[in-house]
Amino acid sequence: MSARSPDRVSRMFKAEPSSSEAARAFVELFLRNHHTSKNTVNDFLVVTSELVTNAVTYGDGTPIEVSVDPDGWGIEVIGGHAAEGSYVLSPASWTMADRDKSSGRGLGIVRLLMSDIAASIENGYVSIRCRYPQAG
Repeated sequence: MSARSPDRVSRMFKAEPSSSEAARAFVELFLRNHHTSKNTVNDFLVVTSELVTNAVTYGDGTPIEVSVDPDGWGIEVIGGHAAEGSYVLSPASWTMADRDKSSGRGLGIVRLLMSDIAASIENGYVSIRCRYPQAG
């Protein structure tokens, strides 16, 4: 994702469950204003929801930053915590939990929908950046 794109925008959200919906609305409005296809917008909304929900669930109450960039077809979510070596920091290992599990599908869904996924710890918080595999 282009960190310096002039079209990239970021917004901070409270670390609370309602922020998933607010972040989706932010991403949807931004992408629709950039004439993004409905299918692409829908995929971004799923990814936004999963990443923000994880940041809320595993965070310490610190606000969550969501950035979106139509030039690089990317999204970045910063928030939540993970220890070095954690599953969340290894996108290649993200899979979806079995259907009988009540959680554990989110990162697997992100991996299915996005490409060029990078996860790191920045200033003590998890940063997940990913690109949409096709523009549209």
